[in-house]
Order: sequence, then structure tokens, then C-alpha cells
Amino acid sequence: MCVDPGTAAMVVSAGAKLAQGISDYQTGNANAKLARMEGQSAMDAANAQAGQIGNQGQRAIGQIEAQQAASGVDISSGSAADVTAESAKNVELDRLMALSGGQLKMWAKNLEASQLKAQARGALFQSVLGLGGSLLGDAAKAGTFGGPALNKVQGDYTGYAKSGVSTPDMGLGKTGYGSY
Repeated sequence: MCVDPGTAAMVVSAGAKLAQGISDYQTGNANAKLARMEGQSAMDAANAQAGQIGNQGQRAIGQIEAQQAASGVDISSGSAADVTAESAKNVELDRLMALSGGQLKMWAKNLEASQLKAQARGALFQSVLGLGGSLLGDAAKAGTFGGPALNKVQGDYTGYAKSGVSTPDMGLGKTGYGSY
């Protein structure tokens, strides 16, 4: 059995288009996974930074309280307590800002991952549609769809008349408009 070179080229071309779509799909999914990992890494770094800010802040507050106590200041009331509270508030604000920055980076990377996955699905879908279009288009160019069936679809029933088969009227009568 011998395969027509045109048909073989058509099948190889269609297969290559599908393979490219699958490859793009896999690459897009891998890139999406990488983006999510980068987002998680940014959040982990923000958590570490927030912890470090909290630890440094607590040490600084401890040093302030120790200096005030060494000077004979009552650290539990008055302006000394206000200084400590203000320092603690600033430390917490810095810690929350670090966490917020990490959450923002993680959100951006998750959004990027969602876009990459959508592009990957689109690439696969496009390759499947392209595969079907290529096969149909190449087959039509090659004349694979010729014969009486194509002529019938195009409205040419002469092949039936020549063969002695009558043209079907589908109950519409000779005029084609049906009887009233």
C-alpha cells in the first residue's frame, strides 16, 4: 500500500501543529507553576523580613526601657511609657508593611500564573482547531472531497440524472415550494 505524498505531507504538517500546541501548553503550565512558586517565595521572604523587623524592634524597645530605667525613670507610666508604646506601634507598622508587600507580590505572581495558564489553554485549543482546519483545507485542496457527494452539497444533481436515479424532491413537489 502506497501513501500519496500530498496526503503524507498533510498529516505530518497537521501533526506538527498539534505537537507545537501541546508543547506551548506544557510550557505555559510550567511557567504558571514557576510564577506561583515565585509568589510563594516572595511571601516567605516577607514573612522572614517581618519577623526580623519584629525582633529588632523588640530589642530596640528593650534597650530604650533599659536606658530609661538606668536613668531612674519610671517606665510604666508617663512619657516613658508613651515612648515605648509609640516605638512598639512603629515596629508593628513596619512589620505589617513588610507583610503587605509580600502579599502584593504574591498576588501579582498568582495573577501572572492565571494568565499564563489561560494562554496555555488557548495555545492548545488553537492548535487543535488549526489541526482540524489544516486537515480539512488540505484535503479540499487535494480534491479528496470530490465526487457526487460534493456535487450534491453544491446543488448539482446532474450526476443523479445521468445515472438514471431521480432527484429526490423531499415532498416539495416539482416546483420545490411544496403544495398548498
